[in-house]
Order: sequence, then C-alpha cells, then structure tokens
Amino acid sequence: MAFLVFEFVEDISVKRMAIISFITSLAFVAISALRIESLTNFLAAVPQTAVLILTYVILQKRMKKWLAFALGLIISFVWVLILFSIVGVLFNI
Repeated sequence: MAFLVFEFVEDISVKRMAIISFITSLAFVAISALRIESLTNFLAAVPQTAVLILTYVILQKRMKKWLAFALGLIISFVWVLILFSIVGVLFNI
C-alpha cells in the first residue's frame, strides 16, 4: 500500500522535500516550546513523514524501491528520536 503512495512522490524535487523537512522540524521544536505535550506526538509525525519521503526519493535512484523504503523508515525513526531528544533537552519535558 505504501508503495502506491510513494509512486506519486517520485516527481517531487529533493530540494523541495529537504526544505519541507527542515521547516517542519523547526516548527516541531518551536511548537514544543509552548509546552503542549498532548500535541507533541502528533506534531512529530509530520517531520518524520517528510524525512521518510525525502530519504525514499534520494535512495530509490540508487537501489531497489523496497530497500529504499526500509532504509527510509529506519532513518525517519532515528530522526524523530533525535527531535524528541532535542526537545527534551531544550525544554526539559
């Protein structure tokens, strides 16, 4: 099912996805500063998805699509852990 969704993102430029990933990550940290813990998990899904799509688009050109998707999942999971660590350290949540 996910591969059907990712077929549509193949035409998106890497530069645009990198900008989206950066902006959503900054927005996540900024909104976490408001101490709205109920929204923190929901807001983390946006940069995680953007990083997943970005890594998939970059890696699909060099390897098989299923492997690019699996590595994208791992990289996006690590990315969201880093975001939660940054927010936890900065705002003592």
